[in-house]
Order: sequence, then C-alpha cells, then structure tokens
Amino acid sequence: MADHKKVVYEYIEALLLEDEQLQPTGAVDDDGVIEETARLLETAVAPSAVAALPDAPHTAEPEPEPEPEPEPEPEPEPEPEPEPEPEPEPEPASITLMTPPATPAPASGRLLNCVLLDMHGLKLALPFEQIEGALNFSDLSLDLSGMPDWVLGAFGPAQEQTRVVDTAMWLIPERYQAEHSEYSEVVILRGRQWGLACDGLVKSIQIPESQLNWNQDKSRRPWLLGTYMAERCALLDVPLLLEQFEAMRS
Repeated sequence: MADHKKVVYEYIEALLLEDEQLQPTGAVDDDGVIEETARLLETAVAPSAVAALPDAPHTAEPEPEPEPEPEPEPEPEPEPEPEPEPEPEPEPASITLMTPPATPAPASGRLLNCVLLDMHGLKLALPFEQIEGALNFSDLSLDLSGMPDWVLGAFGPAQEQTRVVDTAMWLIPERYQAEHSEYSEVVILRGRQWGLACDGLVKSIQIPESQLNWNQDKSRRPWLLGTYMAERCALLDVPLLLEQFEAMRS
C-alpha cells in the first residue's frame, strides 16, 4: 500500500509542476488542482485498484520435539563357558579283596566261609581261602592270542598274566550255550594265575561241614566237593581245578 501512495504522490507532483508551467504566473486554479488531486487519491486507494494482499500465513507454533527414548542398556555379555576338565585316565583295574564273615564255628563242627556265585543258572560256592579277589569283567582288556577255546583271554604283565576261564564251558559243557553267557565278574583264584568268569557275586555264606553232601564219585564231576541244599549250591574243589588248568595249558 505504501508503494502505491508514493507513486500517486509522485504523479500528483508531476501534474502540479506541469500545470505551473502551462498556466501564467499567479493564475493557478487551486480548486481544480484540489479536485484532480482528490480524484487521483480515490482512484489510487480504491478497493478495486488495490490488489488484495494475501493473508499472512498462520505460523503454527512448532511442536515440541519428542524426548529421545532412552537407549536400551546393553545386554551383559554371556560369561564364557568353562572349558571341560579333561577326563581322568582310567586307573588300572583293582582287585576287590574279599573278607570272610567273622562268625565263630559251632561246637558241633567246622564252618566253611564261602562266596556264592551265579554262573549260567548254577550257584557255585568257593571257599574264601582259595580266592584273592574279584574284578569287573568290563574293566579288563583281554589278550586273546594263543588261547584255547575254554579261556576267554588273559590280562596283566606278560610274565604274570591271569587267564580267565570260561567257567560254564569247563564245568558243564553239556549245558553250555555261549549266546546265553552273561559274564560280568571275574573271581581271581589263589596264586593269581587263573580266574573264573561268572554272572555275578551273590553273597557270602557259611556252610557247616556237617550239612554238606560230599561228592563220593569224582569220575563224573571231579571239581565238585559236595552240595549244600540250604542254598542249593555246588561247592568247588579249587585246588583240583587249578591242577587241571595247568595240565591243559602245558
């Protein structure tokens, strides 16, 4: 609007100057000038002559910036798993020593302290004095080279090997079935040269000699000392077995 007025005023001044030049001195028509001036002013400021100015854009107040979300705390790094400890080297198989039960013998007779074995469905009694210990069969690494079929293998140093006998094959060959063998223990006999394989150690027992049924016919079962009906077991003649083993080896 100010620019328009300035242009109008400059134009009016130019007209006045032109009138002064055209009219003789002292003959200026003041009323005419005033009317012309008023007309020009109305024309200059007429609403139709002035372009409507656009409303100033409404400046919206800036919205406050959202507060930054707190950064998530870093997850703790997992602790490294401890390295597995090396497995200890297996110790050599140790022989379990057997201790006979400490029960006084009755006045009427002698008691035989024995260990009862389970072998191929048979119960065998071995006197404690003829046994040096027992080993778990799975702990043994058996050498099979040069062994007869009635020996399952040997273990120990070359000069002091213990040979493990297939007990069922030796004692009851007529009933022996290899596929039904369930050997899990080896009983080491006196001298540690021989061992008897068995299915398991049952328990310690005491056999009164007076209740033994002695074997009177050694031709059929020379290894059988007698039977004890209370436990339904056979008492082995260990010294005779050792002699037979040595004879068959040589």
